[in-house]
Amino acid sequence: MIATAKFLRQLGEKEIAELYEQVADYLKQSNKTYMELLEIRKRVVSSIQLKEVHKQLLDIIEKCLQSGSEDEICKNLPNDAEKIFGVYKEKPYLVDQILTILDLGIQEMLGAMVYTAYLAKAAAIADYSAGRDENDEKYLGEVRDHQKEIIEFMMKYAQINKEFVKSDEVDEFMREVEDNARQHLSGES
Repeated sequence: MIATAKFLRQLGEKEIAELYEQVADYLKQSNKTYMELLEIRKRVVSSIQLKEVHKQLLDIIEKCLQSGSEDEICKNLPNDAEKIFGVYKEKPYLVDQILTILDLGIQEMLGAMVYTAYLAKAAAIADYSAGRDENDEKYLGEVRDHQKEIIEFMMKYAQINKEFVKSDEVDEFMREVEDNARQHLSGES
């Protein structure tokens, strides 16, 4: 997590880097609270949004597909970039869907890590009542108080994953993108 945060800082993604650092700190803490977990979840959902990246990507594709574009990014593209980018331009809703899948995947991964770290302590202390102190009892009470929310979170992401598995159109689109990339790369060899 820390290495990813450093890399994100190098890319100028300060907000997401800080989020990764916050998650890493939470994972290391011995006394985790549900309120901290919720704060991290809110930051994850608000910070991990690839929709703006999608808009920027489509703007770049359109700009580069226009003849005579002098933009530096367009100059560095291969001559047959129009063939590669044409797939994206024809089906922008699928690119949006792919980025949504990535958004949710990253959000789910970070959320699952935070929830797992939060519940790990409960698993360790719930088995044995001997040796528990007041803090342990308070923590277990907090887990009981929020178990419905935790289960709802996990069920929501399970349902999202189930829906994505049913969607064949994204798979077909990705196969088309991969085929175009392979053709392009084999043509350069």
